[in-house]
Amino acid sequence: MDGTLPAIVRPGQELAISEEGVERNRAYALKSKSARTLKEYARCWKQFEEWCEQHGRNALPLPPPKHKRGDTPEQRDEAEAEHRASQQAALATLATYVTWMAEGQGNGQPVAVSTINQALSAIKFVQNGKRCKLDYNDPDLRLVVQGARRQISQTREIRRVQGISAEQLADILEMLDPEIIRNARDAAVLALGWAACRRRSEIVGLDWMERGDTPGSTGVLTVDEKGCHVKLMVSKTRQEGDPEYYVVPRESVPVSVAAIEAWVRVADLKPGSPVFLSLRATSKSGKSDVEGVTWDKRDKKWRARLPRGADGKSKSLGAYGTKDEAVAALESELGRKVRRRSADTVITQRRMTGQIVAQITKIRLRQWYKLKHPRWSREKIEAEVAQRSGHSLRVGHITDASERGVPAYKIQNQSGHKDGKMIGVYSRSSEKFRDNSLKGVRGGL
Repeated sequence: MDGTLPAIVRPGQELAISEEGVERNRAYALKSKSARTLKEYARCWKQFEEWCEQHGRNALPLPPPKHKRGDTPEQRDEAEAEHRASQQAALATLATYVTWMAEGQGNGQPVAVSTINQALSAIKFVQNGKRCKLDYNDPDLRLVVQGARRQISQTREIRRVQGISAEQLADILEMLDPEIIRNARDAAVLALGWAACRRRSEIVGLDWMERGDTPGSTGVLTVDEKGCHVKLMVSKTRQEGDPEYYVVPRESVPVSVAAIEAWVRVADLKPGSPVFLSLRATSKSGKSDVEGVTWDKRDKKWRARLPRGADGKSKSLGAYGTKDEAVAALESELGRKVRRRSADTVITQRRMTGQIVAQITKIRLRQWYKLKHPRWSREKIEAEVAQRSGHSLRVGHITDASERGVPAYKIQNQSGHKDGKMIGVYSRSSEKFRDNSLKGVRGGL
């Protein structure tokens, strides 16, 4: 540094920023929010715009007036008054919109408090981005929002999903054949989601061994002799800063780690590819879940055939009336169990979505209820399944740990919660029975 001060450019004489520079600035501004947040904000803003159009209101207030050098004081006062009127109208629009949501959006079903909070955040984000800022600390608006939150909290019961217990998960993993593609993937999803105590978006966002370039990546999964290692770069509570690390010890949950390894083997994952991939069903015609056994449509029989040898030829073992007979013949000739696969399922290269985690959870839990409670009615089973979701894996881990007396701070270390409030919400039910004031009561009650 030579001590020379930079040249001062008079206001209005700066060089214009290139269009490319403006677009790059805009791209970084969008990166301030996650892709999922931006998607939800876009949905909320679209709903707000449609509501404004239906009710004859403006979704955007007027931007601050830009006074010209030749404007008279009267013109400036008029522009300022118009801007203030626009601000007041926009605040009234927003307050009425909050009331509309709190009263059921026209269908009599009040939304959750979190839905109102998200809508306000989305509207504020879009308005600020368009330089049409609004004072969200306006006393009248704040009173309406507070009243809506209080009314909803008193009348709308918060839905808490039930967790999946360790015993239920163990049974489900046992009934899923790891040699069948769909079973192997579903078992790995359930095992990792429960044992690592991760959110759905974090599970499906993991890449194998190293981070790849597939959209939606949240981190990396590796497996060694100690167990599974999860390295999260992006999560709901972490959008920047150092990565978060979580482990699934093989010594504690060997079956869960084995299920994850089985999927890695069946899917033949390559470094950088998404761990959990979408599956696509193919035609069942002529297909079998056993390599070497095929259905002959002309003869209506199952045929068994040995794999090609060193000479490039394969040997037919004949036709059989049932698939089991064909499999038995093949296994007898090979002297070992044959590997089963799902010939009706193809592994795509598309990353699985968080919604599929919820579907897997419900489907496999429904199968478990039918197996364990064969006399239950369909209605009763569906009522139980309806109380579960993809989040039940995370809830189940926390509840199980609490019932085993694991300290809250250790549970929090694995779940990644920034404070212990939600840990208490999940574990409070079990603690009420374990640490109840009636424990040890005397008098023969």
